[in-house]
Amino acid sequence: MKTTHRKTIGISSIVLICFFSMTCIVSSGQEVGTFKDKRDGQIYSWAKLGKKMWMAENVKFLSSSGAWAYNDSLQYVETYGYLYDWNTAQQVCPKGWRVPSVDEFGILFESLGGDSIASRKFMEMDTIFWNRLDSVTGNPTRNATSFGGTRRGDSTFSGINVWGGLWSSTLDEDGYPVDFLFARGDPSISRSSHNKTSGFSVRCIRK
Repeated sequence: MKTTHRKTIGISSIVLICFFSMTCIVSSGQEVGTFKDKRDGQIYSWAKLGKKMWMAENVKFLSSSGAWAYNDSLQYVETYGYLYDWNTAQQVCPKGWRVPSVDEFGILFESLGGDSIASRKFMEMDTIFWNRLDSVTGNPTRNATSFGGTRRGDSTFSGINVWGGLWSSTLDEDGYPVDFLFARGDPSISRSSHNKTSGFSVRCIRK
């Protein structure tokens, strides 16, 4: 799997990088880039936060089961990716990537200033994806791909563009998967646990 990256070298250079390589810089000295999922040709953005490379958008791989477009409408997939049940989530990351553990999420959030403000910082990763998209489409719209909504155990959907959650690879003491919840306008991140049949988004970390 080939990855690409750039360093911050000035505003004019950022524009050229975005246009020619579909790679953008969002903060001084931060490594960012793109890679291709060989399974379906999907191109993903990533950002290096601390010592780890994190995907800057949600997984969009359509597995044979356990994956749903929000409200069963494919119009949401390009922006928000698919929602997965927990077992499926552990299998959908591209080769060389995996679902982060609770401890890895914790290290990430601490590096972003702690749980009380980490959500706002985490959302800045999404500008990598949107700047890349803008360079192709000219669309200036900004959104947070973490607000992909959820799928409940009763097969209903809720929360698109308002809230969303990311699965971890960790089970709590009662055997329920741990997830992290984001809500528009809330700078904090909430930890929760849900049934394995619930549907949440997936972001992967580089192995």
